[in-house]
Amino acid sequence: MITSDPRKFGLSLIPHVLNLEAQQLKEQALPDAFPVGTILESVKVVKVETERGLVVEIQDDVLGYVHVSTYFCHGRWATLIPGQIRHVSDDHVPSLSPTSGHWKIGTVHRARVIGFYALDGIVQLSFQPSVLDQKFLQVQDVEVGEVLKVCDTCISLDKFTEII
Repeated sequence: MITSDPRKFGLSLIPHVLNLEAQQLKEQALPDAFPVGTILESVKVVKVETERGLVVEIQDDVLGYVHVSTYFCHGRWATLIPGQIRHVSDDHVPSLSPTSGHWKIGTVHRARVIGFYALDGIVQLSFQPSVLDQKFLQVQDVEVGEVLKVCDTCISLDKFTEII
């Protein structure tokens, strides 16, 4: 479970949140405009939150977010693993800086859509080469008759076992 201390409470006056609707881009919903798995050739870093992630501009009025922490899901709870910078690189990244380094403000990167923050109207992205290189990101991407290379792996972590 992710908690904050002191406790925080958030409110929104964003029109699509007040109307309980998905964010719209002109005549198209955000998930329709940028389906999961879409590769974006150039997104620009506009803000660096050193502990949380990168805010990027996909196009005018469309923002994306590259989250830098890893969540380990066991059962119904997700636990934040601090210090694990992910979705930015496959290699270990010790820290992010807004003024220096590969992901500083103003840099342009290739990204892949991995989801959406529906309430915020923000696209979830990954810069990881391993994510960008995946042929399939979700089951819907697999064509009927496609031949797949698979492997069986068993991960065991404190009372949690997952067969991949």
